[in-house]
Amino acid sequence: TFRKVKTKCFGPSKMPNDPLQAQRDDVMAFDSLLASLNSTAKIVASAVNMLASAPLPLSEELAKFYPQDVPGASTVARMCSQMKDFANKAGQASMHIEQIHQLIGELSKQNASVREAFKARDLAWQTQAHYNNKVDGLHDQVSRVSAASPKVGDKLHRNLAKKLDSAQALDLQMSQTIDLANRALAPKWQRTSDVLTKLCRYYIMVFEASGVLSAELREVVQELCGPKTAEAMVQRGQELADKARARISSTQFGRGVRDKLGVGDGGGAGGGAPAAAAAADGSGDAG
Repeated sequence: TFRKVKTKCFGPSKMPNDPLQAQRDDVMAFDSLLASLNSTAKIVASAVNMLASAPLPLSEELAKFYPQDVPGASTVARMCSQMKDFANKAGQASMHIEQIHQLIGELSKQNASVREAFKARDLAWQTQAHYNNKVDGLHDQVSRVSAASPKVGDKLHRNLAKKLDSAQALDLQMSQTIDLANRALAPKWQRTSDVLTKLCRYYIMVFEASGVLSAELREVVQELCGPKTAEAMVQRGQELADKARARISSTQFGRGVRDKLGVGDGGGAGGGAPAAAAAADGSGDAG
């Protein structure tokens, strides 16, 4: 029938003047809050994981860039180790996020059962309303005809029985819906507090780890920017530059450059010209 097709496509009509409307609204509000808490936990965990894991790929490159003989290398290595420790502690804290998702999943599943119970109750009310109208119509039909046909009388009796069955089904669904709604809503503050507690514990673990990291990184900053380390880095850089120049000078290319510039082994640039002039003066005096 059209009524059954409509119900299958769009669901049953909501019961008007529903005595359980307040509970229904509370379940919807509870569901909305759970969705927000679930989203918050995901966003927070994602942000912390990004913060903790972002520096980790740098460790290998920094180890190559700061070999052990470079001033500050041990400090940089310690910094990388501290970053890794923070990432590990942030990962350990994620157990609280997992517990939040699990708890919210359980509560959402319970609320879904309540929503289904409301739909079943609405369907029971819709069925009863259908037979109420049908029985009323048959009563009117019988009252208008002085001698009602046996067929109409039989139809009236059948629908009276269906009306009674539908009323009993509605009573049962009302009772089940009230029970499920109360079981879901009675502990809602306590269960929500459990979720908030786990979220707080997650923050506590993360920020305790970040506090330790902050203190350690302050020491790293002082060591890397300290005058002794800075001076040693400059000196080490100068030594590398001198070695590079020495390697170039020892090559054929370096000797060619010295010849073109007139640089002798024992003098600087331009030293060859004064020596030649002195030799010329000496030969002139001898003549």
